[in-house]
Amino acid sequence: MPWTRCSFRAVLQSCAAHAHTAVDRCPHCAEQLRQALDLYQGELLAGLSLEDSPAFESWLLMEREICHRQAVDALQTVIAYHRARQDHADVRALAERLIDLEPYNETAHARLIEALALLGDRNAALAAYHRCVTLWPKNWTLRPAKRSSNLTRS
Repeated sequence: MPWTRCSFRAVLQSCAAHAHTAVDRCPHCAEQLRQALDLYQGELLAGLSLEDSPAFESWLLMEREICHRQAVDALQTVIAYHRARQDHADVRALAERLIDLEPYNETAHARLIEALALLGDRNAALAAYHRCVTLWPKNWTLRPAKRSSNLTRS
């Protein structure tokens, strides 16, 4: 079923309008953000292109990026919420989804490695670390941070 940008944003706005001190500590907003993430099914209007309409193409590109950023922000917030509650299985699933959206998001990899280790699955944590490391091509000067490497030693 295709998702709608309006429904996705309406749920996000509901969370933004909710009175709380910190969104990543609010159970109501965590649930609202999970609902928004359930609505988000990837790229807005995937496969649609109107090459003879540059204005539409520009609008669509911008909307896709906005929706993507909102989904990433929602995932990061819900991960923080579940991490604070030591809900490691939820952190694992959410971090995996965040990695699907942003494969080079090192924080997402670190959260996945940490969750796997805390779930007692050291082999899966090491495999996740090695997947993270292999994402960085050898000719890049940027390497995964030491905090990611340190997670495998814990």
